[in-house]
Amino acid sequence: MDLDKRALSPDGRHEAALEWAGDVRFGPAYYRLYVHGRRIPRRLFGAELVWSPDSRYLLVQEWLTTSERAGPHTRLVVLDLLEGRECALAEVRQGFVEPVGVEGSLVRFRESYYAPRKTIEREQDLPPADRWVKRRGLR
Repeated sequence: MDLDKRALSPDGRHEAALEWAGDVRFGPAYYRLYVHGRRIPRRLFGAELVWSPDSRYLLVQEWLTTSERAGPHTRLVVLDLLEGRECALAEVRQGFVEPVGVEGSLVRFRESYYAPRKTIEREQDLPPADRWVKRRGLR
């Protein structure tokens, strides 16, 4: 396994890593994501790995398609390493949703569109418990 990027959590207890999986023509690369050395299967992610200051949450950009015709189609996913769960917060078609940071329960992210060319800064609270899905290997 040849990992292209590693990101330790601020407390040093968690590690996330990206392995190059491909790139779109004239566009950015996409990656396979590993958390604690375990790959999250059958999914692709963007290059940004953003930790919360308390090391509980990892924000990632998931690619829902790599098709030039249908994409880009991405969503912001929050991984909760304390509870072993995840949730999707925002989804963008014909653009990218990029993680920025977490402050308490407030998640900051950016939506970038190419046609028309615009960028929107957004904030959203973490969702209630019923919107989260348990995910093996995150703890």
